[in-house]
Amino acid sequence: MAFRVQEQNRSMVDMNITPLVDVMLVLLIIFMLAAPMVSKTMELDLPQAGPDTPPPPGDAVTLHIDAQGGLTLDGQILSRQVLDAALRVAATGESARMLKIETDDEASYERVADVLATARRAGVERIAF
Repeated sequence: MAFRVQEQNRSMVDMNITPLVDVMLVLLIIFMLAAPMVSKTMELDLPQAGPDTPPPPGDAVTLHIDAQGGLTLDGQILSRQVLDAALRVAATGESARMLKIETDDEASYERVADVLATARRAGVERIAF
């Protein structure tokens, strides 16, 4: 009696999970390293809200920038050249006044940045929005 060994040409249908395990281990290590960094807190000394008191009269100069880029300083319409001189006057003296800037919602950022640069060149140190 002869026994014959038959070869079976079946392909393997099992999924190779080695790459999946490798990826999962790398993600586990990343999350283990990143979790302590995310949970760290930073102490900040923030100002507390107090009673809303308006500044004393004459302490602030209000500059309004409208949507078209027009400038109004304490109710008076100004040009770019006059604004520079007016801000220099407000910044000089022993009681330098604060510049309060108000803008329309549609005012361009470039115009606001230009006014801020003009105020800095004029010597205004206190600016509020």
